Amino acid sequence: LAAGHMERFASFSNLDFAQGVNPDIVKPGEPVYLSDNCHHSLVELAKSRFAEKNPVNARSVTWIKDEYVVLHDNLDLDGKDIPVFWHLQAVADSHMGILDKGYIFKGRFGTDFQVLLPGLECATDEMTQQPSVEYGKPEEKCFSMRHLQIKIQSPDTIGAIIRPLSKNRKTLKAENIESNCLKIGMSVYGDGINDTLFLARKEITYSDGRISFKGRYGMILERKDCLSLIIIDGEYIRCNGVRIESQGQQTCVHIRPDGISVEAANPEKVRVEQNA
Repeated sequence: LAAGHMERFASFSNLDFAQGVNPDIVKPGEPVYLSDNCHHSLVELAKSRFAEKNPVNARSVTWIKDEYVVLHDNLDLDGKDIPVFWHLQAVADSHMGILDKGYIFKGRFGTDFQVLLPGLECATDEMTQQPSVEYGKPEEKCFSMRHLQIKIQSPDTIGAIIRPLSKNRKTLKAENIESNCLKIGMSVYGDGINDTLFLARKEITYSDGRISFKGRYGMILERKDCLSLIIIDGEYIRCNGVRIESQGQQTCVHIRPDGISVEAANPEKVRVEQNA
């Protein structure tokens, strides 16, 4: 995929988020990074890639602080029937698990980590050990890396959950959220965690009775002592009778037993409605 640009990012006390795009599929012989060839003829190509209205991929990275990371690719291959390869390099020497159940990598530096890739039943995986040779060091003093390759034909989304595992930390489970035959996000849950992440290419309107959302990027983080409603790009989000409207700004609202707090550039503009 062609190198792209960032579209939006946000940072709150419990979540960091960044999202960008890859504008096009690179054909053989074409430059991936336009700096590969500094000829002036690439200026117009750079402008057209930046202005692409329907990029091939919208990639987001969501860091649920101290818990897990979601790396999410939302693809539009324009009807092309082509294989897509997804890669992960892990500083590990061994692993357990299979694709449809998830993997646990044995971390080299004392921290193992879990990798989940839900909804890829039609994919195949390949795991190899790759040498990592540093410049100026003999090979015996360098470490190798576990290389996971996923191959899938013409997917619409690929989402990965990566969770560091300390000795007492339990693994998570994850599922895709679908609406009108489209994958619009992910549900991540486990010990003390029940999160709903909306990650959509275009504006969606979703409702299942307990949860509703209108927009592209929004999150619901449910913990024992706190419900957090987050809007990155959207109009409103609702859970358990609490609804917030962002008024066009990135917003995070925390609902705790002792009250409600708001993280936003202009907190007074955020509208919060709570059923009695």
